[in-house]
Amino acid sequence: MHVPEPHCVDEFALTDEYAQHLRDVHSKLAAPEEFILEALKDVSVGGIVSKRRIIAGEANEVYDIRTSDERDLIVRISRDREKDFEQERWAIDQCRKRDVPVPTILAIKHFCEGTNPIDICIQDKLAGDLLSIAAASLPRDTVRDICVRIGELLTRVHGIRTKGHGYLNYQGEGQFRFTSDTLAREEERYLTLAKRTGFEETAMRAILTFLFELRGRTQSNRVQERCRVRFSVRE
Repeated sequence: MHVPEPHCVDEFALTDEYAQHLRDVHSKLAAPEEFILEALKDVSVGGIVSKRRIIAGEANEVYDIRTSDERDLIVRISRDREKDFEQERWAIDQCRKRDVPVPTILAIKHFCEGTNPIDICIQDKLAGDLLSIAAASLPRDTVRDICVRIGELLTRVHGIRTKGHGYLNYQGEGQFRFTSDTLAREEERYLTLAKRTGFEETAMRAILTFLFELRGRTQSNRVQERCRVRFSVRE
């Protein structure tokens, strides 16, 4: 089966220099084709008719794929040993329960290339254009209304309950468990570290005070980052 060569999408880059940086980063990322085809078996019975590479960020290898059974899919590939898309599945499901428009994760498959993990997430492709691209041709009032709507949706995202602090696991639990007692015991160590590194003591005390106050609160705890929401404008 012939698969068309992927091409880059550079309209996401703010400058020519950053576009070149992204191309350099992604030139080193190329998951084995057989891994992608194997992952697609859980989603589609057809072969790949078109495959377009999307270069819009530095973390994942991403493709826009259309299959012969007319499915439009986004395939994201990660090599991160700590984050394998299961955390994003949890975050996206929580967003969907709050009526935030998010893609459906259709499959997550785990592979290894030697000793290196390769995780593949397949999700449906949302309709519409990225706001960052569409805004230039939209009336100012329309853009303002869309931004207000985005703010409302982000409020829902930040209302998702999590436990702990730091990156989330697949159950919405952070990697750290800070308590008032823990912070009190560690305060002197953090102040010493601040002094040794030239970090302002007042700033460090403000950070520690914030962490004390944060204890017990409901927080979004990186849900927005794990969800990776890209707002789009539907036709």
